[in-house]
Amino acid sequence: MCGRYQAWIEDEELAAIIEREKKGNASRYLMRGEVFPGDDIPVLYGDGYFLRAKIVKWGYPMTETRGSRPVSLTLAGALADPSELAPEPKHRTGLVINARSETAMDKRFFREDVINRRVAIPTSGYYEWSPDRQKYHIGTGLVYLAGMTHIFGETEHAIILTTRPTLSIEAIHDRMPLVLGQHEVENWLYDDYFSREKLKKGNSCILEAIAI
Repeated sequence: MCGRYQAWIEDEELAAIIEREKKGNASRYLMRGEVFPGDDIPVLYGDGYFLRAKIVKWGYPMTETRGSRPVSLTLAGALADPSELAPEPKHRTGLVINARSETAMDKRFFREDVINRRVAIPTSGYYEWSPDRQKYHIGTGLVYLAGMTHIFGETEHAIILTTRPTLSIEAIHDRMPLVLGQHEVENWLYDDYFSREKLKKGNSCILEAIAI
């Protein structure tokens, strides 16, 4: 459900937005092939009348707490119920890279981010693996994925929202990213009503899947 995407993007407007934010040469982020969780990635956000860019890390930090009780998963920095935590826990860190769009507004970890920190993640498609382990590249041209961010410590992190697959994708995987059409990017960033409806309705666009 989008564990990697492609960032080989030749789009002058997008490059200009990134460079305008003094993030250095845009090609550093837009001409590098596959992007992995934990990488620094550019995202777009709405600020007044302008689309702006910032560089964040892909994936929310996660702490896995183990003990005599069942495993409890809490995002780093989030408030946890002390009763959930076993005595003298051992910790293992990782990344949460996706969140289900249908339930994001109901989850305390994600609700505020969906409301206040929505972003659009530019890609040139994403990668998925079918049940028989065939790798596919899905999407052509400039493809924006719906996401959100959160600040952990001094670093901002992004997560990609996923939804039910369209007919063209369901044979490959039972989830896919929430994709924004070009005309939907600003609505996603600025319009609270549109964003909530988008979370519920999922994707209407058809993406081409190519076995590679």
